[in-house]
Amino acid sequence: MAIPAELRERVETWIADDPDPEGRAELETLLQAGDREGLEARFSGNLEFGTAGCRALMGAGPSRFNRRNVLLLTAACVRYLQRTLPAAAQRGICVAYDARRGGARFAQDVIEVASAAGFRVAEFAAPLPTPLLAYASRKLNCSAAVMITASHNPRDYNGYKLYGAEGYQITPPSDGEIVAERDRVESVASIARLPIEEGRTLGLVRRLEEDFFDDYVAALREIAPPRSSPLRIAYSALHGVGAAWIRRLLVEGGFRNFDALPSQNDPDGSFPTVPSPNPEEAEALKELFALGRERKAELLLATDPDADRLALALPDVEAEEGFRLLHGNQVGALLADYRLSKMDDPAQAFVLSSIVSSPLAGQIARHYDAHWEPTLTGFKWMAKRALELQASGKRFAFAYEEAIGYLVSPIVRDKDALSAALVVAEMVDVYREQGRTLWQVLDGIAARHGVYLSHPITLKHDADESRDSDGWLDALFAAPPASLGGISVKSARDFRQGSEIQTPQGKVFLPPTTLLELDLEGGHRVMLRPSGTEPKTKVYIDVHVPCTAATLAEAKVEAQNTLQRIVAALRALLQPA
Repeated sequence: MAIPAELRERVETWIADDPDPEGRAELETLLQAGDREGLEARFSGNLEFGTAGCRALMGAGPSRFNRRNVLLLTAACVRYLQRTLPAAAQRGICVAYDARRGGARFAQDVIEVASAAGFRVAEFAAPLPTPLLAYASRKLNCSAAVMITASHNPRDYNGYKLYGAEGYQITPPSDGEIVAERDRVESVASIARLPIEEGRTLGLVRRLEEDFFDDYVAALREIAPPRSSPLRIAYSALHGVGAAWIRRLLVEGGFRNFDALPSQNDPDGSFPTVPSPNPEEAEALKELFALGRERKAELLLATDPDADRLALALPDVEAEEGFRLLHGNQVGALLADYRLSKMDDPAQAFVLSSIVSSPLAGQIARHYDAHWEPTLTGFKWMAKRALELQASGKRFAFAYEEAIGYLVSPIVRDKDALSAALVVAEMVDVYREQGRTLWQVLDGIAARHGVYLSHPITLKHDADESRDSDGWLDALFAAPPASLGGISVKSARDFRQGSEIQTPQGKVFLPPTTLLELDLEGGHRVMLRPSGTEPKTKVYIDVHVPCTAATLAEAKVEAQNTLQRIVAALRALLQPA
């Protein structure tokens, strides 16, 4: 297939400026083979900030994650910080990476560009969980922090999470201004770089060791004091970087019946034992289920590769694996209720959740007279709002998003699976001492607030297609369905121009985002949005059936039947035969 002249020129320009010999060779091979499709995939668009940083398949070209893009993006970040933040270089940045392929090299590129611009840089001696980098950026009062990770994405991805001076990931308009700055960088050849060893010699680059995080551990001991627990816990790191930290927090916290899955304990960016390192998916946890059965575990925990998301499963005799995986809204409800119940004055506290998470969090907060409000998807929005609420005198209790992201302590301004694992273990143990399982606690919450069921539908697109490749999401915005599964759609809300949300405490304005909400008769709802981290479109279904303790079993059946009707209708609508 002939390569158009304009595309060939762009590819050759990239090759001439690419510092990575592997990247150059990849593009030269495609040129020689006349692979127009492969080249167009790599040159269709640019790396952009999404819900949590920039993520893409690794490879050469502007739409892939590679050294040239990292160098350009870092040069843009440095220029933006110098232009917008007083004493940015003196405050410096911290840089870390997880176990994904190429992480150390990408992090070194970030360090060499930043130090060449006179920035002080804190680096870490080994691959690091994302929450610890977020903690370090606050403790060091950095002007920014960079984490090289693609979180739970498949093995061939990597990414660039960027934290601002406030300690949370950047939000608009900063992300757009940095991308615009990147597009003004003439070439990688024009970017100054200081060899990392020279930066260390000059004192611009300093290495931080593990004991730097002793204060982090001490702070968590205050919210979850050590206990002597017989609770049997099995854990998987899914080949990520969470193992040493989860073990330290739990075992030193008194949970000594702790078993880590050996086959997935060591960091390995090839993720050899799982199809995808996403702990939301039961398929990734099959070996953990087996370990749980062997050790008769009472709680299963798993973290994603950069240890910012936490999955948990509980024994269930009716489940095929002997354990049932809880979804994020169930865990969010449990933790919101537990955290508020432990507070001396919950009326002065607040809970935050993403707009696509279950409305149940708001009902739980209302029960305790606590403040609740939704934010846009992404912990950067929750962290930003948490700062504002804390400044008004309110106390942080809990924040979560349904995609198994939880924050139990404001010492980190991002989701944190490490601290969440400790508090979950404490919660399970406290209820165990009371003679209750988490399933029973969930039933108690349902009897109080009604049965809330949630179900996600994920529509995957090819990595090189747009996230709404068929245009069906735009069609739904233009003409929402009148009913789903025989249930009337009362109204449709388009969030693309921003939206005003009514909460028990008043109205909350959410900035523009690509999100469609369908409000159904009976208090049910459906939300649809393109994923901000992967080539997917995500659909969120929430069903609510009021009940009392006496009618709980009937309400569960009704809620399940209603959910199945809505799911079937949506699948027919979104994936027609």
